[in-house]
Amino acid sequence: LGGLSIAGMPLLLYSFLNFYKKINSKWDWFVIITYPFYSSFYFSNMFFLLILLGLFTFGWIKHKKLNKKFLLAIISFVIINIFTEYRLFLSVIQGFESHREIDKSLSLSSLPLYKLIYNYDILIKSYMDAPIKIFPFVVLCILLSASFLYIKQDKKLLQWIFILFILILFVSYLNYIKFYVLSLFNFFPSLKKLLTSITFRSYVLNPLLWLVLFSIAIISIYSQFKNTNAWRFSGLFVTLNILYLLFTTGTTYSYDVSNGLESTLSNNLKKPHPNYKEYFDEQLFQSIHSYIKIHYHLNPKDYRCITINNSSSPYPSFSSMIPFYFGFYTIDGYCNYFSKTYKNIFEELILNKYKLYNKAYIPFDYTHKKLDINFELFKQLKGKFILSPTEISKPKDKLKLVNTFQGIYWKIYLYEVL
Repeated sequence: LGGLSIAGMPLLLYSFLNFYKKINSKWDWFVIITYPFYSSFYFSNMFFLLILLGLFTFGWIKHKKLNKKFLLAIISFVIINIFTEYRLFLSVIQGFESHREIDKSLSLSSLPLYKLIYNYDILIKSYMDAPIKIFPFVVLCILLSASFLYIKQDKKLLQWIFILFILILFVSYLNYIKFYVLSLFNFFPSLKKLLTSITFRSYVLNPLLWLVLFSIAIISIYSQFKNTNAWRFSGLFVTLNILYLLFTTGTTYSYDVSNGLESTLSNNLKKPHPNYKEYFDEQLFQSIHSYIKIHYHLNPKDYRCITINNSSSPYPSFSSMIPFYFGFYTIDGYCNYFSKTYKNIFEELILNKYKLYNKAYIPFDYTHKKLDINFELFKQLKGKFILSPTEISKPKDKLKLVNTFQGIYWKIYLYEVL
């Protein structure tokens, strides 16, 4: 999710640390300049900047002088992020109101006690956003490392392990108190509006922070002994961790496992997953395009359509983003940043049956095969057709089945709204 937003963070941190230690190379400049082009500012980079500013402040206080190269690297990183996300910044300046602005978040005072203790954001957050499966190994390594460091009286490394652990706790709970944090920006309305409008998922830093903590723990264990047995012991932990990652990375596709630790291999053997060509069946959707053009004399821009998501079926689901990918103009869809006005319109379309976040999907009664939406508003929005992987029986006076299309994987029913 988000390209290199999470996966590329260790490399990005490595390059910035080289600037911090004044041993940077052209390669480090290359990483810092190119990283924003395949990552997301509002998803991860804005939070990564907190780490960079913390490092800069720490170095300034410690050495009592500015690290100019490190500061230049940070400024360059910010400027390139603004350049790559210029539409986001322009939208705020131009007065765009995001659907997220009225979103409400939990506060610490409203959270049940068990959620404060067992915070999924801290442990493996989450089933999709930032999978981090090394948690058991990290905890064990930290406990062993802390024990050895305490015995050997190595206070410096012990302090850093403690500081990092506190930082992880802070980052994890920040999402729950984000509106308290955002209230601090009342003096800068545009910045507050920008931060309120976007996904405030600070826990995307957790994989990086846990990995750094894991690395420090492994290094500290090895450094206490510096012999063959220490190398074997450390190597065993790293090997076990790699094997664990290989067989427990199926969380994104594992909807029937509550803890999200099902093996990718077993997950794929159990479920008939389509490949890319089957899922995005170009010939199927081109044939639907052609049918509409021949029989209705309509081009895609002349009408709008909606899709029925087969959420009652096993994964994978039929998403509105599939026809969107093939040039259909869809009223529904998945978007993490759209206007508040459209949010209100879509909620009226679906008769206020649920509140919208990222998924603007059409509710469907799978038991009675009934579609219940505001059909008059649908037509006002230039709505004409419904693409569905399942039959729709009601309401018969509003819908007409015009054709069915069999693809490699999907069977699509095309309905016209009368």
